Amino acid sequence: MIQQTPSDTDLVRSLRSGSRDAFEELYLRHKDALYDYCSRLLRDDVQAEDVVHDSFLTVWRDASTLNDLGSFRSWMFSVARHKALNANRDRKSFDELSEDSMRDDDDPHSIFVRREQAALLSELLEMIRPAYKDLVLLKDFENFTYAEIAKITGLSLPSVRIHLFRARKALAKAYSKKHGEKK
Repeated sequence: MIQQTPSDTDLVRSLRSGSRDAFEELYLRHKDALYDYCSRLLRDDVQAEDVVHDSFLTVWRDASTLNDLGSFRSWMFSVARHKALNANRDRKSFDELSEDSMRDDDDPHSIFVRREQAALLSELLEMIRPAYKDLVLLKDFENFTYAEIAKITGLSLPSVRIHLFRARKALAKAYSKKHGEKK
């Protein structure tokens, strides 16, 4: 008999009952994505690691406050976002976007192209409002839906759509400005 992998909802139910195994499984399942998000947002790998661990401590402590068990991932990213913004409050600028990890099957040209694209995107993200940057990271890097982004950020769904539209326009304008094209 094949054992079915428990869903996040099942694991959160077990976590609420104090299951360390459920917590460990949730941690293993989500730590990398949460770290990637925090690393991009904070641009500091050590600080991102601290925020991830602190966020999971909050998950352990406050799992009982999660009303919609099906929205665990959104709630967890919301916790991490709040902690990252607090950690970043006193910092005036960000460092460079962390580079994509190399894959074994990558040739030198594709590695170079990916690094150049990441560097360009990093520069462009620095040219737009931090709130817009956060939305772009959540949508385009973490692949959250508009509804999930609304839960994470506390914005209404129409506001998320409008702000993402404006963020993309700001990125296009920043690109044009950087490359001397008139819009």
